[in-house]
Amino acid sequence: MKKILFVATLFFTAFFSQSVFAQSQLSYSGGITEGIKLPKTTEQLLVQSTASQTAGKTQTLSYKEVLFLSGKPDTFEGTLTLKSSSGIPNNKNLGTYTETYQIAPLKTATTGAASKTSTIIFTVNWRRVAGTTQIIKDYELKSWAEQITTGGKTYVLDPKKSAYSKSIIEEKKPGAIYTKGNISGLAVYNVSGSQSGVISMDMDGDVYACDTVWSNTETQRLNVVIDSQIPSDIWQLQVQVRPSVSVNKVIQYSKNEPTAISFDGNYYEVMKNQSILEYTIYQMPKKYEDLVANEGSISIATRNTFEQLHAPENLGFLKGNFAQTDISKLFSMQVLTGSPTKYIPNQAMTRAQFAAALVKAVKVPIAQPATTSSTKKSPTIFLFADVNSTRSDFYYIQAAYNAGIAVGQSNGKFNPDVPITRQEAIAMLINTLGLSNLGMGSSTGMTKFIDNAKIAPWAKSSVSAAEKIGLIRGDTNGAVRPQDKMTKAESAAFINNFVNYLRSGITKDYSENIVNYAN
Repeated sequence: MKKILFVATLFFTAFFSQSVFAQSQLSYSGGITEGIKLPKTTEQLLVQSTASQTAGKTQTLSYKEVLFLSGKPDTFEGTLTLKSSSGIPNNKNLGTYTETYQIAPLKTATTGAASKTSTIIFTVNWRRVAGTTQIIKDYELKSWAEQITTGGKTYVLDPKKSAYSKSIIEEKKPGAIYTKGNISGLAVYNVSGSQSGVISMDMDGDVYACDTVWSNTETQRLNVVIDSQIPSDIWQLQVQVRPSVSVNKVIQYSKNEPTAISFDGNYYEVMKNQSILEYTIYQMPKKYEDLVANEGSISIATRNTFEQLHAPENLGFLKGNFAQTDISKLFSMQVLTGSPTKYIPNQAMTRAQFAAALVKAVKVPIAQPATTSSTKKSPTIFLFADVNSTRSDFYYIQAAYNAGIAVGQSNGKFNPDVPITRQEAIAMLINTLGLSNLGMGSSTGMTKFIDNAKIAPWAKSSVSAAEKIGLIRGDTNGAVRPQDKMTKAESAAFINNFVNYLRSGITKDYSENIVNYAN
């Protein structure tokens, strides 16, 4: 593809697609926190262009954990403080920082007679994988101190006999950051009290997380074996613990009650946190088998927070249109901008307009002309001969291409003012999520739609992936109409459905589908 160079000065307005705190929201030992709230739009706008997660951060969160050292489940509650010495700067390919998990004195939820204190510090070695958007993080145990009192016994961690290992891989796509990792830990406690001896807790499992601008979620599935070697009380307990925390922004509409007010009503976003831990006991000491259920759950209730959204004017002309709600929401979220009266629902949506809306929906970093006071010079690269810098959507098209959301066409041009087809729109949605791997893998394969033969070979994997995750479905005849041109109303419905998937659909895959099922 031919690229034309033009020298201009640029600055970058950056938005994080990550939450403001990149550290795990779950504890090292399978407990749950209330979750770290997503940044509001105003907070995102305040992020400076050169910002990267280099400064240390601290969060203290409500915390609950189920302990099994007594041979049965005991619920503890208190606070967990998360500390990070630094983050991952954008201009480096490898480095090291520390993460600290500090549990304040936890008390049992029932009597408060038992307690737990713990501080564990990890050295995190990270590296970028060349040619990808992946980062590998390896956690090395630096120090671990822990003491638990319950059931008339005191359990003191022996750090020389204990160990912990964690390794994760993160991949950043335009609309989401995906995380998968493995955890392995051995905690050995010296027991004092009425009966002395040693108890060990052996744990291994997986961690999954997904972070978007509209939601984030993290879930662990941990298999735990506890061995009591107290001479007068020898037993073994096997349990699976499944903690999960999700935070998402839900959009709601509120009609104004006063008559004399300049706008009828507006949408607002509700920030919701959901934390739950479920466990399944496979083996427990005989003395508890008839007294304790072999499964249970705990949760943390939190208060919602709110953010008012822009109240666009002159939307009355949309009344009766099938996409009225979709269009109104996108203007409120400022995914669609400009005068609503110029947004003609039955007019064709162009490739440039759709790409720009997706960039705004997931807040991809945008380059803009620099102010005259800027001293740093850098060239503007014209990716397409038919996309000139005088266009108002020039930098959105550039951003969409650089992020991998949109590509040029076979003629080497972007054709920005050509109406977008349904299969092109679907491909952009899947590119934004980075989930083309969910497609069939074969451009000549079949999809479930009756007009499968009309889907271009390059689009079949995207169409298959979009159907698989519920972004699209066939019409009443079972057709996807891949080559039909999309109107602005249809495009608004597509994009709003996509945002809804980022708000809640993707979190279900990472939380409910794991937490609700033991394996």
